[in-house]
Formats: sequence, C-alpha cells, structure tokens
Amino acid sequence: GLYLSQINSEEKHSFSGAFLLGHMFDSNATQGTGPIALFPGSDFLSAPTQSSDRIVTGALVMSYLYKLDNPEWMSTTSLALMNSNYDRNNSLSSELIQGKTGLSYSKDAYQVDASVNWTGIWLDGNVYQFNPGVNVNYSYLFSGQFSMNFVWDYFRRHFFQAPVGAGDNNSLGLINTQQIALTYISTPQTVWNLSLGHTFDKSPATNETTQSNNKYEATLSMSHQFNDKWPLNMSALKRKSYYNQFD
Repeated sequence: GLYLSQINSEEKHSFSGAFLLGHMFDSNATQGTGPIALFPGSDFLSAPTQSSDRIVTGALVMSYLYKLDNPEWMSTTSLALMNSNYDRNNSLSSELIQGKTGLSYSKDAYQVDASVNWTGIWLDGNVYQFNPGVNVNYSYLFSGQFSMNFVWDYFRRHFFQAPVGAGDNNSLGLINTQQIALTYISTPQTVWNLSLGHTFDKSPATNETTQSNNKYEATLSMSHQFNDKWPLNMSALKRKSYYNQFD
C-alpha cells in the first residue's frame, strides 16, 4: 500500500512511514498439556507450569522514493526498526534493524530491480547477527498472457555468538538463492504458474565442521475464479535437498 502510493505519486521525492505497536499475552508459556492424555503413552504428556508471559513489540517503518530525471529510473531506500520485550516467564529484549537501498529500471516489456540490504539483530543489548546481502529481480512480459520473473538473493550471515566449539570463521554463513517463475494466463479466470528454485545454505554447525545444504524446488500452481465468491487454487510441490559436512 505505502510503496504503491509512492510509485503512483507525481512528486519527485516521496516519503512514507508507519508505526506499529503490538501486545501478546500467553497464559501458559510452556504449552504444557497436563493430565490430559491426548495420545497413548506418557511420553506425550507434559506438566504445565501455569506461568504466563507477555510480549510487547513496537516497529517503525520508513521509506523514501526518488524519481530520477529519466522517467525509466527510480531509486528506493527503506529502513525498519523493531523492538520486542519478554517480561514475565522469560526475560529478553530483542532489537532488529533492516535497511535497503536500490535502483529500478523499467522500459517497455521488462523491469530490473537491484538493491543492497542488511539486517542486524541484538539480544539483550548484545549484537547477535549481522547479515549484509544483495538482491536482483528481473521481469519480462512476453505478451498479455505470458510473463517471466527471475530473482537472485545472496547474503552473508555473521553469528557473533558462535556455537560452542566453533571458531570465528565457522560463525560465517551464507545463503545463495536463484528462482525463475513463468506465468501463463490461459483465460481471464485461469492463471498457471511454474516456479523453479535453488538455494545453497551454508551455516555454522555446533562443532568444528560446517554444514551446507543444497535445496531444489519445483512448484506448479493453478488458480481459477468461478465467480465473485468461489475461487479454486491448486498446487504441487517437489523438493530435493542434499546435505554436506566439511572442515
């Protein structure tokens, strides 16, 4: 909503923002089932502590959009700040800061978006993670019925509180994702989508070896709108993962 209103604005400089405040109360923070035998066997039972927890969360989101002299170019910058506090059964304060800046180019049937971003996470005032990354998004409209979208995401994850037994180098991880999606509108009521993706995830393990994961996914989905009240959505997913460990 906020981003779309900025794009549609005639102003060269456009600012937007939102402030969110949330409160959650949990009367049984441990999710204990007590004496209720939901499954046969005592292993599935847990004793409730009857202790409650409360979480208060606040977030501030800001966005700046700049339309260059060339109408085909546009620059966007955003910043998000969030704080959460657990103050009863658990005592924890967490802060999250996310920043992003990038350029967009749109001409005729295609659009390219490129951006750099970073995420910082603090727990009880101590830095926990810092994740810088880049993102590229390319869209092409072949016709009024057929389109393609390609996304590349890459970011590093730096765990400042590395697992026990892991060296400083092992506290570095990365995620590298590529995804291509093809969309076909067969009728005004029916849309088909085929998505193919690959993710390489290298994260620190709890010992001196590093674990990586290659994940491949293929998704075929279809949506059909019978009328104003009755939609139909179907999808099929195939996923394959390969795990490796190395020093």
